[in-house]
Amino acid sequence: MTGLVRASFVQNLFEARAAEEGQTPKYGCTLLIPKTDTTTLTALQNAIIDACVSASWGDEAKIRTMIDNGAIKLPVLNGDGPQGVSKKTGDRHPGFEGHFFIRASSGENYPPQVVDELVQKIASNDPSRLKSGDYGYAVVNAFTWDHPKTGKGVTFNIGAFQKIKSGDSLGGGGGVYTDKFFKAETVAAEKAPDETKGGAGAGGLFG
Repeated sequence: MTGLVRASFVQNLFEARAAEEGQTPKYGCTLLIPKTDTTTLTALQNAIIDACVSASWGDEAKIRTMIDNGAIKLPVLNGDGPQGVSKKTGDRHPGFEGHFFIRASSGENYPPQVVDELVQKIASNDPSRLKSGDYGYAVVNAFTWDHPKTGKGVTFNIGAFQKIKSGDSLGGGGGVYTDKFFKAETVAAEKAPDETKGGAGAGGLFG
């Protein structure tokens, strides 16, 4: 479970879409993580390393070396870098400055659970209830892939998203038991929940 993140491209949380023609439709959204949120970044780092070790790619030391050498493609991208720029317009995506981001997805047969601050289900893409730019917590897990042409990498799956508070609109537009992770909130939460894993050296993998 992440700390407080900002969601973008939230329309894909409600409808599985293919990124390109011919590809398999997926649910998902982009999660913007402040670069100052070292707790969440460390948790993501730990999840990446654990997934790689579980895939028998080596022990933690070897995995870190492979990452440093670019042998494993990481899912955590720099919003201030070229990945944060729109390929269509050449402009930086709104809200990406000062953040890392992940594109978390889920298979078309496993729509993410989307709930509000009272853990009430948000059933449709209704901008009055959830829009790109709103803040909340996400439940994600890392899994590895190994492609014969593009090599090894890690991707994040999203199981659930809980909206905590509204934010300025950014435009764009298998289930997880939400009561296991989320609790009703009567005030906006600003720090990472206790459930977020800790660790050291969050900037070690992501720069």
